[in-house]
Amino acid sequence: MSKRWVLGYGQFKKAIIDTDRSRIAQMELESKDCSELKEEMWASELDHCLKLLKIRDTTIAEDPKFADWKEAIATRLKRKLL
Repeated sequence: MSKRWVLGYGQFKKAIIDTDRSRIAQMELESKDCSELKEEMWASELDHCLKLLKIRDTTIAEDPKFADWKEAIATRLKRKLL
């Protein structure tokens, strides 16, 4: 096989390179959208857990970092969303 796998005119080669560039740009855009979606899913699931356990905003700040309910929610989020 030859290193010159694309035989043809320069315009054809340029079109292939441009297509690859647009694919890379699309993948980067999807990656950003994906991270925003993940963050939204985590927030939604956290809100659901807090409502289910009837935890108030003041309780969150007052309870220690390793409170049982905090660990339970963290475990659920990791298992469900990772």
